[in-house]
Amino acid sequence: MATPPTISQEGTMEEEKDNDNNDAPLIKPISSSSIKRLVAGQAITDLSSSVKELVDNAIDANATRISVKLYNQGLECIELADDGDGVPKSSREYMAMRHAT
Repeated sequence: MATPPTISQEGTMEEEKDNDNNDAPLIKPISSSSIKRLVAGQAITDLSSSVKELVDNAIDANATRISVKLYNQGLECIELADDGDGVPKSSREYMAMRHAT
């Protein structure tokens, strides 16, 4: 049985993807020229922008449930748990790499 398409945040139809296949990674390094254009707009400047970025990532991973916990008003720790698709194996080596998206 085929997986039904989903609607993206932009309102376009997308087919469900298998996140553990051996295709190209979803996370990959970006070019130097792109880094220079993006750096200013991607800065995390405060607690709300940090939480927003984490929630956006969960939504991008097709999460339907998102839980956010702040410890000491977020000064000690921000914890987010979701039921999203997770990171595919092919992307894991890039997870903590600077300038990868």
